[in-house]
Amino acid sequence: MGAGQQKKLKFFILSEVTVVRLIWTSMTGSSPVILFCDPLFPPMSRVLECFRKILVSLGLSKSLADIFDDYPWPPNFPLEKNYTHGLLEPILNRLQDSLLPAQKCERLEKYSYEMRKAITDYSEKIKDLLLFINWIEATRDAGSWTVYGVPKILDNIYFLSHGKNAPQSCRSTIKACRTINFIGLLLLLSAGFIWLFFRIRLFPPKPKKYRLIADRVGHADAEFYKSIVDDPSELLILDRNPQLARALRHTNGPFFSCLLGDCKIGITRFMLLLLATVTNLLWIWRVVGHHDPQLFWRFAASAIKRQRFAAFFCDFTTKFFFGRDDYSIDHIIRNQELRAIGGKSLGINHGLPLNTYASQWREVDFDIYYAYGRHLYEHFYKLTWASNVHVKPVGTFRMTPKHRSRLEVNRPRDIGFFPIVLKTFDQTMEEAFKVANHFSDRKFYIKMKSGRNRQDIERFREKMSDAPLNVIAYTHPDPYELLLNISYGICFSTLVAEALQFKVKTFNLDMDPTLEHQYYRNFYNLTVPDGETIIRRIEAIELGEEAYDFELYKDLISIDGPDIFNVVRSDIGLGPQ
Repeated sequence: MGAGQQKKLKFFILSEVTVVRLIWTSMTGSSPVILFCDPLFPPMSRVLECFRKILVSLGLSKSLADIFDDYPWPPNFPLEKNYTHGLLEPILNRLQDSLLPAQKCERLEKYSYEMRKAITDYSEKIKDLLLFINWIEATRDAGSWTVYGVPKILDNIYFLSHGKNAPQSCRSTIKACRTINFIGLLLLLSAGFIWLFFRIRLFPPKPKKYRLIADRVGHADAEFYKSIVDDPSELLILDRNPQLARALRHTNGPFFSCLLGDCKIGITRFMLLLLATVTNLLWIWRVVGHHDPQLFWRFAASAIKRQRFAAFFCDFTTKFFFGRDDYSIDHIIRNQELRAIGGKSLGINHGLPLNTYASQWREVDFDIYYAYGRHLYEHFYKLTWASNVHVKPVGTFRMTPKHRSRLEVNRPRDIGFFPIVLKTFDQTMEEAFKVANHFSDRKFYIKMKSGRNRQDIERFREKMSDAPLNVIAYTHPDPYELLLNISYGICFSTLVAEALQFKVKTFNLDMDPTLEHQYYRNFYNLTVPDGETIIRRIEAIELGEEAYDFELYKDLISIDGPDIFNVVRSDIGLGPQ
C-alpha cells in the first residue's frame, strides 16, 4: 500500500499486556502487525515468540513489507545495527539522568553505573521503534495508525529527541507498573533464593585461591592464557553458561574450568547474602519501581547477579580477574564484587566499531582495560567509561610473539579482501573484483568473516561464481596467518586496525554515505570510495610515488606497541617470558 492509500493500521509490541487486544484484533479481521516481542518478564520471551510465529503462520499477523511499498528498511526488527548506532547518543546522558533518582545516596552511588548501562541496553533494544515512529509520522496521517504496547521510556526518548510529546497514537498506556514490578521482584527473589539454597553446605570447603580467574568466549582464549601464567594451577577459567562450557571444554588444556553455580557456601553466608539480596531488591523497587517492567527487571536482575558473584568469590578467591565481556552489564557487577575482596579487574577491548557510537561499549568498568589504541577512548568514550578505568594501548591480542617475529619477512605482493555482510555487500564484492582483475598477476584472497548465517554464505558463494581467475577463497577460520602473507588488505571493522598492526597496507572500502558515523573516516587516507582508488594507490606505492605511512594510525592501534602477553604478566605480578 503506498502513501496515497490511507487505512487504519494497528501495530503491536507483543507483551503480556497486549496479547488479549492482539488476539481480538486478529479475530476481527484487522490484520495487525507485530513489530517485535518485548516481554514484561523475560522468562516469557520464548512463549511470546512462539505465539508470534503461530499468528504469522496462520496469516493473522502481517509483516511491514505486506502493507508498505515505501518502507525504507528491511521489514524486520531490529534494523541493521551499524546504521542505527549513534541514533540515541546525543540524548543518552540526559535520558539516564531523567530516569535515575536525583537525590544521591551511598547505595545509588555504588549501583548507578550498572543502572546507566541497563538504560543504555534497553534503549538500544527499542531504538528502532523511534525510527519507525519518525517515519510513519512523516508519511501517514496522524489518525491512520496506532502502536500498542509502547514502553514509557519511549515517551522520554521521543521528548528528548524532538522537544515535544510523542503522538497520541504511540503513547505508552501501561498502568500499574509498581504492582507489576513487585511481581517481578518476587519472581527474581524466588530464583535467587533457590539458587543460593542449593549451594548450601553444612561444612563448606575452604576457599580455593587463584592468581587469576579468567572469562572466555572462544577457542583462542585458552591459548592466550597459556602465555599469561607459568603454573596452570594458578589460573581458573569461569565459563558463562553450561552451553559454552561444553562447547569449549576440549580447549581447556592444562586449566580447570567451572561455572558460577559450582560454588559452595555455609549457612551463615547464605543468610547474609539472602538478606543483602532482599534489601537491595526492595531498595531498587522503592526508587525505580515506577519505571517500565522491562527496564525494572534489568535493574532488579543486577541484585541477583550481585548475589551470585558474591557467593562465587566466597569459594573461589583471586587477586585478578581477566574479563572478555566488556559488552555485558555482568562485568560491571562482577568487578564491584571482585573489588570487595581486594581483587583487580582486567579487561580487553572486544573489537573496534564500524560505527563509532556502539552502545555495547558505552559503559565499561575495568581497573585496567587493554585497548587497541587510545583514539576511541580519548575522542568518543572518555566521558562514558568509568572514571577508574586505566586504558592501556596494546594492539590486538592475536599478535602473538611468533607472529611478531615474522612481521619483517619479505611478503608477496598479494592482496587480501575481508568482506562483511552489510547492505553494500554486493557493491563491495564488485569493486574488489575490479581490483583483482587489474592485478591479475598476483593472488587475490577473499576471506569471509566466520560465523555467518546460511543466507549470507549462499549470497557469498553466488558472488564468488563470477570471480576472476586469480581470486582464491581463503577458508581457514584464522585470518591472521593470511595477514602475514599479503602486502595489501581491503578490510572492514576491527580487522582494519589489526591488519595495520600486522604491517599490511590497508584500505577501508567506504561506499555507504548513510553509515553516518563510520569510525575509520577519522583517519587520514585510510578510507577509499571504490576499487579504482585502491588500484591507483597500490600503483603509486609500488612506483614510489606514495609512501604508506603506518605512523598515521598509531593512535588507532598500537602499531609497534608492547607485547600484550608480557604487559598482562607484569600487571598480575609475573615477570616477562
